[in-house]
Amino acid sequence: MHSHNYRIPDPFRDLVVILRGVGSSALDISMNIAQVAKEVHIASRSTKVGVLGNMFGYDNLRLHPMIESIHRDGFMIFNDGSVVFCRCYSALHRIQVSFPFS
Repeated sequence: MHSHNYRIPDPFRDLVVILRGVGSSALDISMNIAQVAKEVHIASRSTKVGVLGNMFGYDNLRLHPMIESIHRDGFMIFNDGSVVFCRCYSALHRIQVSFPFS
């Protein structure tokens, strides 16, 4: 799913979710999802690793380096060797939305 398609956090209830990207949209969505998800992990190439959620009041929100590999069995390995099992992965890229008819 792309951030443009995100609407509500309910489909992520009690799941372990991994998001890729740490832009404004990704942070907004990650904090929204953290309210209902078991864990939210953010993979980013430009931020320090650690417990990001403490800054925002969520103890289930973690920051990781970029994803090294994604396995069919649901395991994701990050560049620092840490491993997370998840059923939901979303790449939250910035997109250009245009309305040529306006």
